Amino acid sequence: MTYDMGILLCAFVRALILTIIIELPVALLFGVRRKNEVLIVICVNTLTNPIAMLYYIIVTWLFADTSRIILEIPIEITVIAVEALIYGSYKKDKDICFDHPVMLAIVANLISWGTGDLIKML
Repeated sequence: MTYDMGILLCAFVRALILTIIIELPVALLFGVRRKNEVLIVICVNTLTNPIAMLYYIIVTWLFADTSRIILEIPIEITVIAVEALIYGSYKKDKDICFDHPVMLAIVANLISWGTGDLIKML
């Protein structure tokens, strides 16, 4: 299987933008209001989304006969854990605080993952 680098880059950018568009409103529902908190949400997604996509491409190539959902679940769990750890690391910061870092990571990622799957079906 070969990939056109332009198409691949476009897919990465589109996925990242959609993820941020979906996860920012979720973060707002969890009380993210300050500029620095919003920037952290954007940065966290800029870190985790491309890595998750790259890993997904690699594992689907290596395990082509495996169900997509079986390959996606460990990736999403890892992303949720990393994002929760990053958000949670700000618990003691006076200027930046994510009150429910684990729930924020779980809800935001489940909604963006589900939305992504809906978009793929269209």
